[in-house]
Amino acid sequence: METQDLIYLLSCAVNGMKPDTERVADMDLDAVFALASRNMLAATIAPALKEAGIQDNRFAKALEHSALKSSTMDMEMDALFAELDKAGIWYMPLKGIVLQHLYSIYGMRDCLRCLCQVCDMFSLDTVHMNPSGLDFHQRYGKGIQIRLQGQMRFFLLHNSDL
Repeated sequence: METQDLIYLLSCAVNGMKPDTERVADMDLDAVFALASRNMLAATIAPALKEAGIQDNRFAKALEHSALKSSTMDMEMDALFAELDKAGIWYMPLKGIVLQHLYSIYGMRDCLRCLCQVCDMFSLDTVHMNPSGLDFHQRYGKGIQIRLQGQMRFFLLHNSDL
């Protein structure tokens, strides 16, 4: 039942509709919160619950945390894009980076934490494996290391001989 409740609240939140207060009152909010949290959707449905008169700190904190994380990500994204521009590397932001700004309330779209580091030099001929299993040789140059919640690493290189 919590799956249907979550989908209903998502629809209300994304479409800016006020949820039916009787329907929301009958929901098992503990189960809805658990499911929403597992799917990183607690922040998305928080405005709909607030609109229905539900004051639940778990959902409010999820929205606040997501907004803080989004602002941090925006700053890191700007720094990353500035480095890419400075290095003359073409790029195109995809998915969440762009989509987060389409939501009506800042922070409604939760996202993974991304850490970026600018590295001045890499060692010569180091082989790295990325998550898709493709390997590449790293040569002298400027690069940017991106780590998503410690799971994946990607390197964007700018080599003068490319």
